[in-house]
Amino acid sequence: MTEFTPDDIGVRVKTLHASPSSDVYIAECKKAGFTELVVKRTKITNPGDMKRFDKELEFLNACEHASVLKPVGVLKSPPTYALVLPVFARGSLFATLHASGRMLSLPAKLHIASDLAGAISHLHDKGILHRDVKSDNVLIHESGRVVLADFNASEWEELITADIMMQARPTGGFFKQFVVGTLPYMAPELLRSVRGAAYARACDVY
Repeated sequence: MTEFTPDDIGVRVKTLHASPSSDVYIAECKKAGFTELVVKRTKITNPGDMKRFDKELEFLNACEHASVLKPVGVLKSPPTYALVLPVFARGSLFATLHASGRMLSLPAKLHIASDLAGAISHLHDKGILHRDVKSDNVLIHESGRVVLADFNASEWEELITADIMMQARPTGGFFKQFVVGTLPYMAPELLRSVRGAAYARACDVY
């Protein structure tokens, strides 16, 4: 994996996403062989943020599948820690479905479903649960191939051992600590206080 320095990253061209945990944007690249790249900068405010960055990089390095996002490189120059990613000019599946006003043909739908099924199967073979499969996290290559991205919420399957025990009146803090994912895409069992409600492979498939 290519090591980048702050001097390799040029002017920000376009902001793609901003959240309390990360800042994602397209930037010019001064490194030979590159023009524009996506920078996903983790916002480091506590030791847990650093662990989250390292874990996401670990998951991405563990995967070897055409439909799983592969980083171009990494930038580790305190206080800046970032993944350097390829640019997907066609954007996300969410943008295609909801922002463009276009309808996907049946062959396109089947192709996307096949690519995503392959990506999720590969993750599960590696013992990784993605835990936030949604159209925002599916990027479309110019060829039409799609890749699954954003491993910020992912976890090793073997480390998930406890069921989710719902409080009588769940608070926002409870959801942030115990429930991962994006609500409209979450499997129903994740929102119930039942045995077997720990995140499992079936939740990714759902």
